[in-house]
Amino acid sequence: MATASSPFGFKPSPRNGEFSKSSSCAAAAAAASASASASAAAVPGLAAAESQTLSSSSSSSSSSRSSNPTEPSSTEEDEAIMQEEDEEGNRNTIGRHSQVVGTFHHFPSASNYSLQVQSSILTIEVELLLQEAKALFSESTILNRLRAPPDAQEDPYKNVASALLSRSLGQLVVCVRSWLDFERAWLFRIIGELCRESRWAAQFARQTRWTQNTEATATIRHLTECISSGILEPRHSLQVVCSLARWDEKSVYDVHVRSARFSHVVKSAAKIAITKFSYKEIVLTLELLLDAAHSFGRLGITDARREICELLIQAALRDGAEALSFRNELYWALVVRSCPSKHPEESPELRSWAAQAVESLISRLPSPAEELDLFRQRSWIEGLQNHNFQAGSHTWWDMRAFSLVVWPGNSTCQGTIGEPKFMSSKNKPFSVCCKRVFQSASNSAEPRADAATSSTGGATRLQPPKGPREEQVRVMFKNDSDIRFEHQVGKFVQLLEMLILEDSQVQELLKENNLTPDDVRVTYNIVMTGRTTAVVEFIEDAKTLREVRALAPHKAEKPATPGEGLGIYLRKGDRQTLVRVSYTSAISAMLCLVAGLGDRHHENYMVTKAGRFLHIDYGYALGQEPVDSKLLQWISNKKQPPALVQFEELMEVVDPKITQMVFWPMIKNAFRVFRNNESLLSEMLFAAVTRYPGHREREAWALTQDFVARKAALALSEVQANQFIETLFHHCIRQEDAARQRDNFKKGADQIRETAAQVAGLAMEKANIVGRGVDRLLVAAGSLFSR
Repeated sequence: MATASSPFGFKPSPRNGEFSKSSSCAAAAAAASASASASAAAVPGLAAAESQTLSSSSSSSSSSRSSNPTEPSSTEEDEAIMQEEDEEGNRNTIGRHSQVVGTFHHFPSASNYSLQVQSSILTIEVELLLQEAKALFSESTILNRLRAPPDAQEDPYKNVASALLSRSLGQLVVCVRSWLDFERAWLFRIIGELCRESRWAAQFARQTRWTQNTEATATIRHLTECISSGILEPRHSLQVVCSLARWDEKSVYDVHVRSARFSHVVKSAAKIAITKFSYKEIVLTLELLLDAAHSFGRLGITDARREICELLIQAALRDGAEALSFRNELYWALVVRSCPSKHPEESPELRSWAAQAVESLISRLPSPAEELDLFRQRSWIEGLQNHNFQAGSHTWWDMRAFSLVVWPGNSTCQGTIGEPKFMSSKNKPFSVCCKRVFQSASNSAEPRADAATSSTGGATRLQPPKGPREEQVRVMFKNDSDIRFEHQVGKFVQLLEMLILEDSQVQELLKENNLTPDDVRVTYNIVMTGRTTAVVEFIEDAKTLREVRALAPHKAEKPATPGEGLGIYLRKGDRQTLVRVSYTSAISAMLCLVAGLGDRHHENYMVTKAGRFLHIDYGYALGQEPVDSKLLQWISNKKQPPALVQFEELMEVVDPKITQMVFWPMIKNAFRVFRNNESLLSEMLFAAVTRYPGHREREAWALTQDFVARKAALALSEVQANQFIETLFHHCIRQEDAARQRDNFKKGADQIRETAAQVAGLAMEKANIVGRGVDRLLVAAGSLFSR
């Protein structure tokens, strides 16, 4: 099989039968084999303890068929297909899938296991293990058998086989690679028991080969049962919708478009996700839902597309500040999709549904004032994007206030103040200072979710103030051909940050230091307003790391230390500020690692006076780097580390005790949250890959799978993952020289550019002086000759 080339600097590993032994799941198998083998080599009590630990860690609400109500009956066609599959499975499944135990011995063992453990693997009698595995496979209630507490009277080989198979299930439910053939056949034999867990239902939707009639029929039938019984959770429902929309036209159309069950599953799963999500989650996953709606329309499943649009519009028409924020996001997302596209497959007919959805949203608004609010917002934004700055002035908009999509719903904009500021970047983004007015708490409706949580996921604190308040806030406007990619990467990091700050252990860590999630928020909101344009939330009271470093005094006899400028900026000695720096630097470093952010020079880091340390500019992500960065890496023979922490400056400013109590625990908790939510985050990254210019749509999912597998290290246990992430960040800290060299190079290049500009200015000034002198001489000569 030919490997897919990638614009992101990595290639997908082989699929199915060509599965790479060097992948993370192979490492998981090695770890499982080593641990289980050590148990088998010891006394039966230890093997029982190992099996009991594994069964408790992967236990669920699933129970045997005998103790649960009878499954709903299927159609005669489905029953015939499943019966045929069972007969085929009885002939070859046991013989093929006993390899689950044997395969572990072919993978390389983890390097951190001792030689004694490695040698114990070789002492296990494989034939006895296979016999016990065969006995386990022959039972209809395999899950109950695997998850039952180990019996001390049992043969230790049977306990080891149970532990291996149980651990294999724990790996297969979270693995991002495609299942192998023997794994697939085994899991589809017990799909009825597995789909009593929500995460298994989402995994089957993701792994099903829709060109295979038996797999497609079984998956649709059990997804229907899972939805009707209320098992499917909202985030898993979203994954089901995205998975069903991902496959190409021929696969889905030939198998299940003609079936009403397929459409019913899509509509039901979308309803669960949209109605049970908080507004914040809907905003962050809005692009996934609209992408799915567009895909279903291309496949001819227009009723599913209509249902998704209707559910989103209903959510946008509710009352409250967060509903207003979501309404603005939905309006602009639909407007962008209705704009002309250069994509050859997007005909005007395929885009017309978005324009119809915009009309439906506007026509169903409760009052003309809310319709006028959207039109004012659009007029103001489009005027500024066309550099019509006079039309956006507050002298006109003071009496025509409107809500702004990158701000919370309980605030309004009253136009611009002063002149715009243009940035030095390639595409010349600019920012304008706006007059923002917060409504009083009594006038703003109660939000749908937590009032202290950002409805946009941005860095602005959204808890309504106690009275009306005016302030001046900047807003940035960008025009970039790659803005769609940057926009989706921004939504990805916002979602990951939300999941991190929602975690119970993270919240306990924040409470110990008297902090709230809003105090350590490090992301900002990006909203597209056209195919190449966007409005970006501006981080107030912040300086770039270059500006902060420049605060250090320059003394010839004593050069400034790396963290001297940061210490001056943060008022060294304020413990609460330093604690906040530790939290935010840990979260930012994890977001940088997981998203693969590139172009991380000192002008793409920002620090606020309150101690928020954050990344800006997501234009280079998923392992991409600009040309100058690659050139410097080649010259210095040093690779850019996977994540940049600026740890040397951090350690100079922050007390080492704070670092140990805050930074490293936060790193480990953030990595655990990422590993626990890798399936949902994979869908977000897939949407980003499909927005990258020049991508190949059929290869995008394979690229996403490999990228996530390399980042998540799902093969490792939680203890091993903590050791791994700490070791990785220590490695990144030691490799930050390349980033400092690039910062120095950019600083020198900027100085040369500034010097050249000054020299050119002086030359022009001298030339003007000489020119004026020559003009005077010519005038005098002319007057002389005229006489």
